[in-house]
Amino acid sequence: ETLLNLIEAEKNDQQVVGKVEDDGYVTTESFFASGSLLAHTIYKPVSTTIGKPLLIAHGFLGSRILWDSVARAITKATNRVVITFDTRHHGDSPCLPELAYELMVDDVLNLTHHLKIKKFSVLGHSTGGNTLMAFALKHSEMIEKMVVVDVSPFGLKPIIQPYVEAAKKITSILENSSSSSFLETKEMVDTALEKFNLEPAMKAYMLANLVNMDGKLVWYGKPSLDVIIRNYDKLVEFPKELLDYKFGGPTLFIKGENSGFISKSSFATTQNIFTNAQLSVVPNAGHFPHAQNFEGFMLTLLPFISA
Repeated sequence: ETLLNLIEAEKNDQQVVGKVEDDGYVTTESFFASGSLLAHTIYKPVSTTIGKPLLIAHGFLGSRILWDSVARAITKATNRVVITFDTRHHGDSPCLPELAYELMVDDVLNLTHHLKIKKFSVLGHSTGGNTLMAFALKHSEMIEKMVVVDVSPFGLKPIIQPYVEAAKKITSILENSSSSSFLETKEMVDTALEKFNLEPAMKAYMLANLVNMDGKLVWYGKPSLDVIIRNYDKLVEFPKELLDYKFGGPTLFIKGENSGFISKSSFATTQNIFTNAQLSVVPNAGHFPHAQNFEGFMLTLLPFISA
């Protein structure tokens, strides 16, 4: 009832847009002009809802829109409510100054309180996976099932470090290119990013956030370059105080076949914390298996969340 009411609600500084889709479900987008509540989209079947809601958290430098196709496919296949959200300082969510996992866990908790959901499943990719692993360890009674995509509590530094180094390089170029034109500066950035071996999709995202403003190249994305650089140490380390906790709920780790971010040794250690965890591999995919092999990803995901 609460989720349906959101479609009609418009209170305080909340902006709500509801749309009935042709294939039998409703999407509801919620944005907040102030405060700390996360922007989110709800995908709800028009027919009877089956099962607990599923919350999806995107990865570093991402946004909830990147999970739109997955959310629609899950809702259509399982008749369950799916909620995607933008983490702090990403997408349409508030630009809160700190990017610490402990704070992002509280953000998710606040969102579930707002939506009045007490039991749900979660799916998180990259840093979103770390946030939801931390959430499951702190609030295990709220989690039905968990899916973690291409990350472990011990493998985030190699994922994030190249992008932080790239952010530092972009900052340096922008600060020292006052006499260069927009096109000259963009060419310098493009050439510089080649050295960091970034995922093609992420490199394209970083370049897309560089825009022409009065003939000069400026970063217009979220998070801002200074936030990326300043919060590096907090993002590459899983909260150490949680490593003594246990989560025994059904947990599926999904890795891309060509990704090295979940090793056999790190997964064995991960199973000491997530004691009911299994690992599946999506073929012909790297760090973004949901985008690089959508069909293979869904074939791996759906049986687990539907069981």
